[in-house]
Amino acid sequence: SASVTVMISPLPAATVSGAAICSGQNATLTASGGVNYSWISGGQTTSVISSTLTSTSTFTVIVSMGICSDTATATVLVNPIPIVTAWSDTIITIGNSTTLASSGGVSYLWNNGVNTQTLTVSPLVTTIYCVTVTDTNGCINSDTVSVFVNPLPNADAGQDIQICLGDSAALEASGGKTYA
Repeated sequence: SASVTVMISPLPAATVSGAAICSGQNATLTASGGVNYSWISGGQTTSVISSTLTSTSTFTVIVSMGICSDTATATVLVNPIPIVTAWSDTIITIGNSTTLASSGGVSYLWNNGVNTQTLTVSPLVTTIYCVTVTDTNGCINSDTVSVFVNPLPNADAGQDIQICLGDSAALEASGGKTYA
C-alpha cells in the first residue's frame, strides 16, 4: 500500500475597492484577500496602487495565496471637471459698480470670500476676480474675470468769460471724448 498527503490550500477571496474621482485626480485602489497581488494593467505587485485618471477605467487584480488564486475587478468612475463660465471682462468708471456672474456648478466661492453665484463689485482699480465652482460630484474648476476701472474724466469748461449783453462768446471744454 502507499499513501499520499494532499495539502489543501485555502482559496483566496479577492476584493478590490476604489472610489469615484474627478478627472485628473489620483485614484487609489486597494486589493485584499490574499498574500500576493498582480494587477493586470500596469503589472504592479502591491496590494495598493494609484493612478491619475482622465476617464472611467476598470482595474483587475489577481490575488494569490500559495498556488491558489482569485480575481477581482473594480471600475473607477471618473467624473468630468465642471465647465465654469464667469461673466466676461467688463469696464466701469471709478465709483460705479458691476455685477459678475458664474455658472457651471452648485456652489461658488469668489476670491474675496463671497460664496454666491453672483457678485456685485465696485473696485477702485482694475481687479481680477476668480471664482471656484464645485459641481454635484464634488469636482472643482475655476475661472477669472477682469474688471477694468477707468478714471473719471478731468472735465474743464474753460476760463470764465465776461461779455456784454447781446455779444457772443465761444466756449471750449476739454477733458473728454464727447460733450453735451
